[in-house]
Amino acid sequence: MKEEERRHKLFEQVQKLKGNIRVMCRIKPPADKSSDALIKFNPRVSELDEDKIDGLTIPTEREDFRMPGKMIAGEPKDFNFERVFDDNCTNKDVFDEISQLVQSVMDGKKVCIFCYGQTGSGKTYTMSRKEDGIIPRTQDMIFSEVDRLKVLGWEYTVEGSYLEVYQDKLYDLLASRSAKPEPLTVDPISEELNIKGHSFTLLKEERDLDEMVRTADNNRHTAATAMNDRSSRSHSILVLKIRGVKKNEDGEIIRTRKGTLNLIDLAGSESPDKARGEQIYREGVEINSSLSYLRTVLSRLGQGKTEGVDFRSYTLTQLLRPSLGKGCRTLMFVMVSPLKENENETIRSLEFAKDAQKVKMGGNGGAAKSKK
Repeated sequence: MKEEERRHKLFEQVQKLKGNIRVMCRIKPPADKSSDALIKFNPRVSELDEDKIDGLTIPTEREDFRMPGKMIAGEPKDFNFERVFDDNCTNKDVFDEISQLVQSVMDGKKVCIFCYGQTGSGKTYTMSRKEDGIIPRTQDMIFSEVDRLKVLGWEYTVEGSYLEVYQDKLYDLLASRSAKPEPLTVDPISEELNIKGHSFTLLKEERDLDEMVRTADNNRHTAATAMNDRSSRSHSILVLKIRGVKKNEDGEIIRTRKGTLNLIDLAGSESPDKARGEQIYREGVEINSSLSYLRTVLSRLGQGKTEGVDFRSYTLTQLLRPSLGKGCRTLMFVMVSPLKENENETIRSLEFAKDAQKVKMGGNGGAAKSKK
């Protein structure tokens, strides 16, 4: 038990050094390297670990104003992140890098991990691929830790909820679809993510969480788009509340831990296309509007403009507000396409992530000040 406490203290020191908001990038593998026209990503090897990449430089072109129609080299785009996963990396590589954040939840911390990127860039594959995505690996780790810590005198309870933001309204993905589900309301003041009139489900064992994920996946809004045969038309969020207590020989509680984990799969940014139907077009417009406003919020927070930030304009930013507050550890994955035809959207996604990296949280500054 002494060794466990020592591990806990050292672990917390390392996490504080890494910062409260961290950004990583993942490049989707191309379907056919030999025939696809690909973006020229010039990777930069990390100075701290030569086996890892932490930066990208993308060459650009512009039209020569002296000779219209002729393209010349433009200013290259430079991006630096904590880690870049190239097309050779697997879901296991991704989870190995972030597993310590899941451990933080067991130690009583608030953690948010979310995936951003254009439609078809690999967000859902990374987050919830049934065999080895972040969600299935997380559930394995959490319940293994519950068993391990039981030996050290800890008793844990795990509660969960699965939500989606569709057309700027919040819904319970576990509610029956026999009737039209009623929208939910986020508490705009609480520092925790609280949903008015909504209760969490007790998850006694790993298969309970597995069943919850399957139900939510079946209920989530999806549609075929130009980029993806089964594109998510909503933002989804899996919330796990993990509570631990330790008792003495007399049964008195001597220590408690209260952690929360938010795993968020954002809908993909895209170019709305009326040719695919009015419904898909309206969904695309709403998705882009909410993601654009999220970028505005992150940009303002990154500039230190905390007092005037209104999280309430969109349901998505209401949901994320507690994750950008004091004491929460947030990791953003930006997923990008390697295809030349998607280069403009890839650069926009990387610039979005660049804005997110500027946000400072906790302590005396950053998003911790905003109550809106």
